[in-house]
Amino acid sequence: MKLDEPKGYELPPQGFDVKDAGYQAPAEDGSGVQVIVSPLPTVSSSWKRLKLGKVPT
Repeated sequence: MKLDEPKGYELPPQGFDVKDAGYQAPAEDGSGVQVIVSPLPTVSSSWKRLKLGKVPT
């Protein structure tokens, strides 16, 4: 059995139509940003959380 060669474009001719690229630029002033980390693992019971570092002042 032999399949036909695939046909199509390697890249879309008019580019990718991305409405939300998923990137958020960092805040100009990050002093008001709060990061909340759940104390419980969410992946599996054997998963170990990394220790959070401190931001240098």
